[in-house]
Amino acid sequence: MVERIGQRFGDYLLVRLLGQGNFANVYLGEDASRQQVAIKVLHTELSREDVEQFLAQAETISQLDHPRIVRVLSYGVEDESPFLVMQYVPHGTLRQRHPRGTRLPITTVVSYVKQIAEALQYVHDQGLIHRDIKPHNMLLRADYEVMLSDFGIAVVAQSMGYRVQKVQDFEGTILYAAPEQVRGRPRIASDQYALGVVVYEWLCGNWPFEGTVQEIASQHTLSPPPSLCKRMPTISHAVEQVVFKTLAKEPDERFESIQEFAKALERASRQEQPDFQAKQPTPNPLSPLSYLPTKTLSSDENAPSQATLLAYAGHADRVVSLLWSPDGQRIASSSLDETVHIWDAAMGEKVLTYQGQSLQALAIAWAPNGECIASSGGLSSEKVQIWDAATGRNCTGHANYNGHTEQVLAIAWSPDGKLIASASEDATVQVWNVMTGRTICKYRGHSSAVKAVVWSPDGQHIASGSEDKTVHVW
Repeated sequence: MVERIGQRFGDYLLVRLLGQGNFANVYLGEDASRQQVAIKVLHTELSREDVEQFLAQAETISQLDHPRIVRVLSYGVEDESPFLVMQYVPHGTLRQRHPRGTRLPITTVVSYVKQIAEALQYVHDQGLIHRDIKPHNMLLRADYEVMLSDFGIAVVAQSMGYRVQKVQDFEGTILYAAPEQVRGRPRIASDQYALGVVVYEWLCGNWPFEGTVQEIASQHTLSPPPSLCKRMPTISHAVEQVVFKTLAKEPDERFESIQEFAKALERASRQEQPDFQAKQPTPNPLSPLSYLPTKTLSSDENAPSQATLLAYAGHADRVVSLLWSPDGQRIASSSLDETVHIWDAAMGEKVLTYQGQSLQALAIAWAPNGECIASSGGLSSEKVQIWDAATGRNCTGHANYNGHTEQVLAIAWSPDGKLIASASEDATVQVWNVMTGRTICKYRGHSSAVKAVVWSPDGQHIASGSEDKTVHVW
């Protein structure tokens, strides 16, 4: 290794070595005012043609401006060696903080993923790819919040002919590389796969795939990852399901975005919390209903009083939506415990518990005839499922719907029961045939998530309300 301590790169003097990597070494640098920066010097010398390519790539990286991204302050070439001057982040990397083999609690993993996803979503929204997600590139700033570094460094080095052959020198890219990246065709979803590998490693202490470079590359493209639950029995199936979705071989089978991955992991993590089981309701041999004494809401004797007639206590978490059946005899309640309960509105006796295949509370809507319920479903609640309100099974003669790309937030049946309008975080309202699941139309008039939808009494019009602060009638 070339001894560079004491050399000057641009306006900065190299003070000491901070770290060594497969693409570059990182030094602590200081300018004339003693301002400290991190200077990354790549392990290569550039031809004139390469210089232009490096400068163009460095300019793109320097435009990134986000509180969770390490800023590139300047860049250049010194004695044919390319370098980047970056914001100095003082508390090292997550790889240093959590050495290989460390197992982290799910709460810590969720916290890290949420912070990293913020940075990656910002970059992905600009059509850029990181290409080298790994714990070595996740830094801790002074307040111990996570920042992401080394955007595009891998592609800069590789485009200039730099290759690494030994896996011990290449603990990054190949260990975390998506199948399409192994084939040389990275996509935005490749960063999600890499973060999924990081999460897998944090949860069980091992990478999903190990061996030589060639063996690991082959496993990424051909082999399913070993079960997380078998490696760590304390990990819930819900968490494993989320991680394995990010590790899908096909990019289109992963989450729609890195933020959706972070949200899904956080939802699944609720099943890992120590007090999750403690929140289950105490079984009651008669009913989950508690009759309460009358409570007057006004001290004025002449004012009408209101009484609590009954309280249903069957859910294990907050109730987020309620609907009476059309005949007024049953109530459907949807909760953050990821269930829908159907119960007798007069006696409070539970008739049915519907466990949706989702990691969050379900949007629900009764069919006009009261026989079926439509609810959101799927891992991220992006689907609509129709089920029998008496049995909880798929409703005969009805189809499920898969047209949305993000969480379904509201559902409404047409008055004749033949169509459903479903509103989603994907900023659309989609109208579809309940018998065939065929899309009739998609309303795209809103600019943000649509959270409410209702039909007119004659079934000719629909009103939809959105986070864009508007209600549209169409």
